[in-house]
Amino acid sequence: CGNVASIDGGAVHSRRGEPRMTNCVVVGNVAGNRGGGLYSSHNVSNSTLLVNVSRCSFAGNKATSGGGAIVVWFVRMSIENSILFNDFGAQGSEVYNFGNTTTVSYCDIEGGVSGIFNTNGSAVITNGINIDQDPMFVGGPSGTWVSDASFNPTNFQSSLTDTNALWTPGELAGKFVQPNTNQFNQ
Repeated sequence: CGNVASIDGGAVHSRRGEPRMTNCVVVGNVAGNRGGGLYSSHNVSNSTLLVNVSRCSFAGNKATSGGGAIVVWFVRMSIENSILFNDFGAQGSEVYNFGNTTTVSYCDIEGGVSGIFNTNGSAVITNGINIDQDPMFVGGPSGTWVSDASFNPTNFQSSLTDTNALWTPGELAGKFVQPNTNQFNQ
């Protein structure tokens, strides 16, 4: 959460790889060019590489050019059982698909599947029911993070610090919190 990349891939940047993102939350990241949340590319068209996004939520990510949430460039992608909402990119607020096929299954995507920006011969294949409905992320109590989040890889827990917190410890555990993407320490 809250990462900033000067060019591509605010949270994740994969070149010639096959990232598998499962059960993740990608929130409040910024890319100076493309892919506020995820940028995956290959330099050859018709690549057999596959990006797999499953049971993930992308929200509040920004990219100045394309793909506020995700950009795939000459890489196939499968998105399933995921939420992509409230991201911003000049072309493709949620997904920018360049030169390959994206399969979308049982997702909630702002703007719907038709809102995925396709260029350079790209295509979207739908499988199952996909919707465009506000996921109603929990706003939670108000507060201001006073330092960067600390992550404990042993228990997979992120801790945030607010010296003037209006919530009790653990109150936000397991909830999606609507990010303030203008504030980088979150």
